[in-house]
Order: sequence, then structure tokens, then C-alpha cells
Amino acid sequence: MQFAVFAWGKFRTAELKTLGGQTRMQRYWLWVTRPQYYLEPDGTDRRDIDPLSSVSLQESWTCHKDTKKGDWALLYRTSPKCDIAYLMRVGSDAYSLAGNPDALQKGWSYGCAIRVIHKFRKPLPLATLRDDPVLQKWGALRCNFQGIAFPIESQYWQRLSQLLRGPNPEFVKVLKNLERDS
Repeated sequence: MQFAVFAWGKFRTAELKTLGGQTRMQRYWLWVTRPQYYLEPDGTDRRDIDPLSSVSLQESWTCHKDTKKGDWALLYRTSPKCDIAYLMRVGSDAYSLAGNPDALQKGWSYGCAIRVIHKFRKPLPLATLRDDPVLQKWGALRCNFQGIAFPIESQYWQRLSQLLRGPNPEFVKVLKNLERDS
């Protein structure tokens, strides 16, 4: 597989060249979620977003309107956790939630099908993100993740991947499997 930098919208992403001469743009996202969507009432992590749980489901998730099937998303958990804890794979292009009054009330405009691929044994804490000289320039971090979905430009994806691999060596295999299946 060969990677090249490719302009997409307002940011840069990697273009993934797959077998058979077909190319596909690999896009990365950071999605932000609040405790009611990642914690059980008793304060433990939700089982239905744990890929190793017997109750893990293919779910829908709110996303950016430019989200496409095959994109990857890291999930940032707001306070009390304040960390990146999950990797998801997008299973559908973004679709409008305009007909869903509950979604509109929550400020969600678009949704997509997702599959949780990996839960990091050691999530990446906000303090580590803020202390990293490369990530300090990242717009999503500079605005304190105030929003629902942020594109992750190539240089920041590479750095986030490095930081996640350190305490989570199994992540290397997860990425190889995802790249192979793309």
C-alpha cells in the first residue's frame, strides 16, 4: 500500500492506494461525546460500545456531513474522562437527521452507521494531547474539542497514532488489519 498526501475540503488527508489499481481516500475524524453516551449509570464504560463485549452493537453515531463509508474515527470522551478511548469505522455515508426531532433537539444534523473497532486499554489523556508540540497546533485541540466532529489532518493522524501505539502496542495490529480491509 502506498500513501500520498491529498487535499480534501479544507484539510489534507491520506490517499490510500489499494490492490487492483483502485484508489480510495482514507479520511480520519475525531468525534466528541459526552458521558451519557459513553458511561453506564453506575459510571462504568458502556458495554454496547466495547468491541469485546457480547452486547457490542453496530450503531449509529452523529457525524460530520462529509463523513463517508470506510472513514475512521477516534472517539474523544469529555469530562470526567477527557481522553481518546475508541477507534470506530464508518459503515455508511453521512445521512440527514432532519426528520428526527430527538436528534435535532440535541443539535445533531447528520448520522452514520459505525462499528467500534478498538477500545484502547490505555486511553490517550487530554493532558498528553495538550503537552505534545505537534498537536498544540491542531485546530480541534486549540478549540478544546468544542463541537461534535473534527477532521483529523494527516500530520495529526500520524502523531495521534504514534501516541496511541506507545501504551497500546496492539494498536499496530488493529491498524494493519484496517488498512488491509480498506
